[in-house]
Amino acid sequence: MKYYSYETASCLFLVCFTLVSYTIAHDVSLTFPDLRNTILKTKSKADPDIQHAAVEDLIRRLFDPMDASRFLVEVQPEGLGDPAFDAARVTSFGGNVVRIVGNSGTACAFALYHFMKYHCDCQVAWSGRQLHLPEKFPVVSQLVKKADWCEV
Repeated sequence: MKYYSYETASCLFLVCFTLVSYTIAHDVSLTFPDLRNTILKTKSKADPDIQHAAVEDLIRRLFDPMDASRFLVEVQPEGLGDPAFDAARVTSFGGNVVRIVGNSGTACAFALYHFMKYHCDCQVAWSGRQLHLPEKFPVVSQLVKKADWCEV
């Protein structure tokens, strides 16, 4: 069972309360297209090059220069399904390079986290980090979508 902090629970309650209150007050029902449009409005408007630079900076902060050079990141806003939902593809052919292509910088950063946690037994957490990369990365070709984020 997962436990959430008081702040997280309060925030979730406030968001749900506001959403329900608005729905009742304005006599609207939030259908999937409404949710999709809301998500599209909150997507990053930053240039893909800026998002790419942010993910590259993240990788440089996490790893030493030799390990950081083992990750190739690309931000492509189009081409990975519905643009309303973040998605990224992680590809490794069993060598020493991993390629991450995502439709946003956030998707790329999460895909990196997902790959490190589930394929390399590495972890980054508030309490510390274990980032001992394997000599050769495992063979992986996986699409990581927003729905997967809830399971982490």
